[in-house]
Amino acid sequence: MVPTARNMNYSGAVAERCPAIPEPLTRDSAIAPARSISRDLTLDMLRGWAIVLMVANHVGPSTLVCTLAHFTWYVTAANWFVALSGVVLGMVSVGRLRKEGRRQTYMRVLSRAFSLWVIHCVLMFALILFHESTGRLHEVASVSAAGGWLKVLWMVPTLRLTSNEFMNILPMYVIFLGLTPIALECMQRRKTGLVLLASLCLYVAAQMYPEWGRISDPISGKRIFSVEAWQFVYVIGLCAGYHRERITKELWPRYRSWLLPLCITVFAALFGFALLQRPTFAWVGLRCPAAGPYFWGKLTAAPGQTLYFFATMVVSYWVIQQVQRRNITPLQRFLRPLETIGRYSLYCFLVHIVISLAARAVNADTWPRWEQEVLTIASVCIVYVMAKYRILAKYIPN
Repeated sequence: MVPTARNMNYSGAVAERCPAIPEPLTRDSAIAPARSISRDLTLDMLRGWAIVLMVANHVGPSTLVCTLAHFTWYVTAANWFVALSGVVLGMVSVGRLRKEGRRQTYMRVLSRAFSLWVIHCVLMFALILFHESTGRLHEVASVSAAGGWLKVLWMVPTLRLTSNEFMNILPMYVIFLGLTPIALECMQRRKTGLVLLASLCLYVAAQMYPEWGRISDPISGKRIFSVEAWQFVYVIGLCAGYHRERITKELWPRYRSWLLPLCITVFAALFGFALLQRPTFAWVGLRCPAAGPYFWGKLTAAPGQTLYFFATMVVSYWVIQQVQRRNITPLQRFLRPLETIGRYSLYCFLVHIVISLAARAVNADTWPRWEQEVLTIASVCIVYVMAKYRILAKYIPN
C-alpha cells in the first residue's frame, strides 16, 4: 500500500510536506484529479499515531497500552495535532493562494472554522442533555449550576461553557482557524518574522500568566489548554508549512549535516530526562518535580515540552522516511493502519469522542485491569476499522 511504486512518487508538486525533510513520500498525483494536492503519507502516519495516543489516554489512561504508547512521556497527542494542523494548513494554503487567490483561500479557512464551531456546539449540547438525563459524566456542569437553560443557550455558542470531557479541544481549533487568515496575509506580505515574534511574545506572556485570556467560564472546569500558549505551537507549524518549499529545497539541504544530528541529540537527551521523571524510575533519585510546571507543563505548552516535541517530530519523520525507503516490511505493516487513521483525522477524532464518553459513562476506569487493556485495544481497532471502511462517513464529517 505505502511502499509500492504504483502508490508513491517523489515529485516536487504542491504537496503536504514536512518542513524538515526535502523529499517526502506522497501518493502518485497521477491517480488524483488534475492539479489536486497530493498527500504526504508520513504526515498521515504521524497524525494517525496522535489519534492512537488520544484514544489510549482517554479510554484507558491507567493501562499498560497507554503507558507504552506514551513512551515519550511528556509529548502528548495535543502536541502532534496542534503542530501538524498548522503544518498541513500552511502547505495547503500555499497552493490555494496561487490557484484561487486570497479571498477564496481565506473564506475556505473561515468556513472550516465555522464547521468545527457547529460540530462543537452540537456535541456540547448533546453532552449536556446526556448528563442531565443520566448524571453519568462528572466533568460536565449541570444546567442549574450554569444558571439555567437560557444561559446555557448563549454560553455554548460563545465558547463560555465547555467541558473537560473532551469538549475543550475543538474550541481551541476554532480560534486558531479564525485567526489564521491574518497570519497568512502577513506571510503573503513577507512578514513571517513579525508573525513569529508576535506569537512568541504572546507565548511568553502565557508562561507568566497562565490564566490570562481565558474565554471559558470557571464553571467549565480546570483549564487544560491555554490558547495563548498553544497558539505558538500552531503558528510554528503554520509558518513551516507555508514556507516548506524554501525549507525543503534550500535550508534543509544546506544545514542538514548538523541540523539532523542536533535534533537527534536534543531528542535523546530530553527523552532520557523525561524517563527519569517517571515514577517507575524514582529510585534513581533524579526526579525534578519543582521544574515540572515550568519545563513540562501541559497547560502552557511549556518550553521544555515544546522543544522536546519539535525534536521528536523531526526525528520521527526522518525515521518513518527511512522505514519506507528501505522497505522494512514489518514496520510498514504497523504504519499502514496509522496512515488510514491519520487520513481521516477529524472523522476518527469524533468517533473516539463517542467511545471515550461511553467508557466514562460506564466507569471503565473501575473495571479489572485486564478488561481495561482489552477495551483500550478494542477501541483503537474500532477507530481503525471505521476509518478504513468509512462507516457512517455520510454522517460523520472529516
